[in-house]
Amino acid sequence: MSTKTTTTTTKKLKAENEVLQQKINRMHRQLGGLRYHVIQESANGNDLGPTDFVRLVDNIIDEA
Repeated sequence: MSTKTTTTTTKKLKAENEVLQQKINRMHRQLGGLRYHVIQESANGNDLGPTDFVRLVDNIIDEA
């Protein structure tokens, strides 16, 4: 494999890695928001039902 091919491959992998890292960071923020929402609802005396929780998690998965 030539140096040029290796350099091109390395650049592509770095770009792909950056995109994946951004997705991971976004998911961490969304899960933090979910955690906050669940805690707030609980603190306000509103139990978050399983259906509501699953809906919130599904929204995060769909956006990922």
